[in-house]
Amino acid sequence: SIEEQGKLTDELREKIQAAETLVVVEDLYRPYRPKRRTRATIAKEKGLEPLANTILLQMTKKTLEEEASAYIDPEKEVNTWQEALQGAGDILAETISDDANYRIRIRSLTQKEGKIVTEAKDEKAESVYEMYYDFREPLSKVTGYRVLAINRGEKEKFLTVKVEAPDVQIVNALNKTMVKDNLNTKALMEEAILDAYNRLIAPSIERDIRSEITEKAQEGAITVFGKNLTQLLMQPPIAGKVVLGWDPAFRTGCKLAVVDSTGKVLDTVVIFPTAPQNKVAE
Repeated sequence: SIEEQGKLTDELREKIQAAETLVVVEDLYRPYRPKRRTRATIAKEKGLEPLANTILLQMTKKTLEEEASAYIDPEKEVNTWQEALQGAGDILAETISDDANYRIRIRSLTQKEGKIVTEAKDEKAESVYEMYYDFREPLSKVTGYRVLAINRGEKEKFLTVKVEAPDVQIVNALNKTMVKDNLNTKALMEEAILDAYNRLIAPSIERDIRSEITEKAQEGAITVFGKNLTQLLMQPPIAGKVVLGWDPAFRTGCKLAVVDSTGKVLDTVVIFPTAPQNKVAE
């Protein structure tokens, strides 16, 4: 899809091929994915992308009012310089949100420092989920069985669940990385970063993380159930007795298995005593 758009560079191809998880591939693809109409696409349609790029470079010596006034165009529904800045801010927020490097770092930090937090929808309601009515635990330590219980409690409408990220730490890190010391653009850049994180990045990463811990919890549960079932199936069928198991069939033959008193398989064979073969003597 990126190649069809003529935007696939050698560097991007290498990053995609080196990606070890689908999440990383999605992060890299995000800026090139066909978008539904967003606040940013509407702002671009109004011709405000060059203004956003000027602010992103953070090299202008003009005030934002001076820069934005050049984009006032009532025909494009940009009636004031403040509206032009608002649109440019929407474009900046989406640009920041689409940066794969930022997303990867924010997701990693949230997984290390974040917590899963649950609350009761109705504290008076009796349920098997009462221990989760006021519960918080680091994402790095939460166990699979708790994740599955929390998900059930949420599905049954007893719990509200959220991922509590180190928001201040993340926003400060983004500001430190992105904001240059230009008094004309600094405040709007910080505002765009906060909007990008709160409105676009954090909700998306919360969904990713919850999906990931749920998948791990389900895999863990399947492994445990598998071990338990194996032990159950491999128990001696009747304690202290040798048992002959018989699986009857006509065309494909009857399957026989002999198991000793400890559950050890002694022998297996297929015989054909029924029609059409009728090998009764054998």
